[in-house]
Amino acid sequence: MKRTLRNTGMAALAALTMMTATTATTTVAMAGERERDFLKGVAATVIVGAIVNDIKQKSRAQAQRRYVEPQRYYQPQPVYAEPRRHVERTYQPSIYNIPAAQTFNNYSPRDKRAIQQELARFGYYRGSIDGIWGPGTHRAVQAYARDTGYSGGIGSQSGAYSFYDGLLG
Repeated sequence: MKRTLRNTGMAALAALTMMTATTATTTVAMAGERERDFLKGVAATVIVGAIVNDIKQKSRAQAQRRYVEPQRYYQPQPVYAEPRRHVERTYQPSIYNIPAAQTFNNYSPRDKRAIQQELARFGYYRGSIDGIWGPGTHRAVQAYARDTGYSGGIGSQSGAYSFYDGLLG
């Protein structure tokens, strides 16, 4: 709609210019050749100006309407993954649930500290003498039992009692 209105306006302007040139030519028939040429030049200038403006507007409209490449979506290729295999997990009891720990905790606080002092005296325990079963006490008991050949005995509560009684004894 805008374009047809513009084209109609340009055509009307060109027609008006031609009419004024021809009427001016007839009214100035008596005038000389120079005046007629001047009026023809003015009419030609107006027509050429209208054509140039129309071309400029078309080039601006084309510059605004550029083609934009649509973005393509690429489907990712499936990746093969090895199926998960069921792995048998071996149960490893906590250091707090083993017979050596349970037996240790059955002693009085004074006896627990005495056991830790004996392990420290032999160079196996390096923690604070607090009477609490923890990783340090566990390592010291395991190492001392291994070095004295009694490691199989602390696997049961009766063996652990005899092991601790030997340290207290």
